[in-house]
Amino acid sequence: MKTFLVILSFFFVFQSNQLNAQDTIKKIKPAEAKNYIGKVVAVAGVLTELHKTDNIIYLNIDGKYPDNVFSAVIFSDDFDEFKNIDSFEGKTVEITGIVKEYNNKAEIILNTGTQLKIVK
Repeated sequence: MKTFLVILSFFFVFQSNQLNAQDTIKKIKPAEAKNYIGKVVAVAGVLTELHKTDNIIYLNIDGKYPDNVFSAVIFSDDFDEFKNIDSFEGKTVEITGIVKEYNNKAEIILNTGTQLKIVK
């Protein structure tokens, strides 16, 4: 019985730490993303342009390409995670993930639907 209680205690501590980690993700503006390369952040901005090809979806934030300051990218292997993506265009969205640099711009690659949400 003691072993069970110890294991149960560790489980609750682990779950609590996971929730706290999610609560501490820094929320930033799209123009700030270039300062967070390699870090996990939540970027909030207006999804001003959604560009789709057979292999990739670009979500351009706060401006249309090439004048956007930040992008999110979805590769074709993950399209099924974002079935209603068209309904996000024109709305303020929050994108969470690791910031990377591509062609001198900050971006986040989206793999799961939980990384993208409408905030208003």
